[in-house]
Amino acid sequence: MTGKRDVYYQKYFPDGKGIKASEEHMLNIWLDDDAVTRDDLLKAGLVEGKDEDDDECDFYLDDEDLLCVPPLAVPMNGDVGIEQEDLDEGLPGIEVLPDDWEEGVPELIGFKPEWVDGVSMDG
Repeated sequence: MTGKRDVYYQKYFPDGKGIKASEEHMLNIWLDDDAVTRDDLLKAGLVEGKDEDDDECDFYLDDEDLLCVPPLAVPMNGDVGIEQEDLDEGLPGIEVLPDDWEEGVPELIGFKPEWVDGVSMDG
């Protein structure tokens, strides 16, 4: 079964555009364990996996039974500090994503806003 996070990859890494993943950052979604349960996620159609290395899952339970979301690749046009000039040199026609573009990712994947404790790009 394929996870709902595939929608993210289809949107931010469309076929034929040449958009690559950042080599420096990953996108992390933090869930609020007081606001959401495993059953809530399953009822929403999100796919449970074994661990963060499971490419086809939307969430997993860690060793302490906390709900976790595997990190997502950051598209290079959404990376921290990327400038339009940089993209124009290597990928003409690809635009830099707006500031805070990552804030909409959890809802795109299927996480309700009240379930999300935060979103960050870590390197």
